[in-house]
Amino acid sequence: MPFLAILSGIAIAALIFCALLWQVYRAVTTTGLLRWNAIGLCLGTLAFMAAAALRSDALFLLGTALNLLLAPIAIWADPRWSKLLPAVQLAMALTVIYLLFVSSNLPTAAA
Repeated sequence: MPFLAILSGIAIAALIFCALLWQVYRAVTTTGLLRWNAIGLCLGTLAFMAAAALRSDALFLLGTALNLLLAPIAIWADPRWSKLLPAVQLAMALTVIYLLFVSSNLPTAAA
């Protein structure tokens, strides 16, 4: 595997982990519906991470549904630069939808 491919994989994983940590922070510091939104995004991101480790299509679809529904709300509610982190979660969901419908293949079937 080329060095740049490995380095870009590490960078994408770091962005996903940062997005998870930001949503944990938002779940602790906010109240009301924004707290539940952040908790749902945490669970969706954890479902993506578990799906990659367990090679589970059901977890990929659960993570996709949660992130696709809740990430736009977080993008709207977050101030300034922190909109980038929910955008990463939305990009993960859109990537799975692309892989499912365009290439007719879920990420767990890749290897």
